Amino acid sequence: MVISTIFWILFLSFTVFTLYLSFQRVPEANVRLVE
Repeated sequence: MVISTIFWILFLSFTVFTLYLSFQRVPEANVRLVE
């Protein structure tokens, strides 16, 4: 139980971190498309 809980916490944190980085790059891509 504990191992699976830790695994899900790491997985969710990694997913949120990846989405955070991707959202940071979105504005730059939109600016390039507009220009």
